[in-house]
Amino acid sequence: MEEENFEEQIDFNEVVDALLDSANIFPAKFLDRLSGIEDLELEQLTETWPQVSPLRRQRLLEDLEQLADTSYIVDFDAVFKLGLEDENPQVKIVAIRGLWENDDPNVAVSLANILKNDADADVCAQAASGLGKFLFLGELGDLSQNLTDQITKQLIAVCTGDEPEQVRRKATEALGFSSSPQVPAIIENAYNAQKEDWLVSAMIAMGRSANSQWIPHIIENLSHDELQVRVEAAQSAGLLAAQETIPHLLQMIDDPEEDVKLAAIWALSEIGGLDARAALEGLIKNARDDSEIDFLEEALENLDFNEVNINFELLELSENDEELMEDEEDPDFEFEEEENDDDDEYAEWDEED
Repeated sequence: MEEENFEEQIDFNEVVDALLDSANIFPAKFLDRLSGIEDLELEQLTETWPQVSPLRRQRLLEDLEQLADTSYIVDFDAVFKLGLEDENPQVKIVAIRGLWENDDPNVAVSLANILKNDADADVCAQAASGLGKFLFLGELGDLSQNLTDQITKQLIAVCTGDEPEQVRRKATEALGFSSSPQVPAIIENAYNAQKEDWLVSAMIAMGRSANSQWIPHIIENLSHDELQVRVEAAQSAGLLAAQETIPHLLQMIDDPEEDVKLAAIWALSEIGGLDARAALEGLIKNARDDSEIDFLEEALENLDFNEVNINFELLELSENDEELMEDEEDPDFEFEEEENDDDDEYAEWDEED
């Protein structure tokens, strides 16, 4: 029987020493060793962190962010959370980005406190952007109503206050996920601001809203002169599964700008339908290279997935309607009230300024 060879784990002291060695580039082989650290190793890194130069801390987090984007088996959240406490704005920005997929309510509280207290506008803008994900979780019922309400209230206050423009724009984009009755007016104000940056933010918020009232605005901007407006309008059309936008998106797949073309293709895959499928299949036949073929095949797979989900949901709705009709015919049937058991653990922000 052959002996199995196991890679010997790198001593964490070597990782710390390499971090402190500013004369040499931090070895890429040590990046994986920072995955899943806890307890004593995390304590050791926390003590060492201030001794590492700000630029080296920033580049380390950027490397970890890039690695996390390409691997599903690494977890650098402990290091990114450490970066949230960093005094350097650029380090903090990368740390917030790195926690994009983290759904820990404590991260939401940290981001809210950064938005409230940090003096750097770019950091606050990134924090506002990061809070959007938590509003989405709240709408799904995966975050306590109390915390969701506090985040919503804070972001609305930012949008209606005198914060720097980039902070207010990112807060507006984040609020796109919210069903608060105050949000549509905020999005409308962004749309009417007569500035391209605000129009981009409005398009993003509209796409996140799951609200078909914005479809006419989106259609109007699918042919906008500004590239980024067209991109965001196309993405929002897909997110809203807006059938009305299909003729416009079919024209956009011939857009000279690659980013616009790709956004239109993906939007068609989100919306689905015979015309969208025919267009994507036609593009594959005329594809120029492997990367284009790969993207189009992925888009077709996404179209298939979405159409299966739609058919399943329609079937489920039909079955539920039949069950409800049967229940209503039952003289003993009564509707049950749902219990509301919000978690008050995160009832208050940190009051320190």
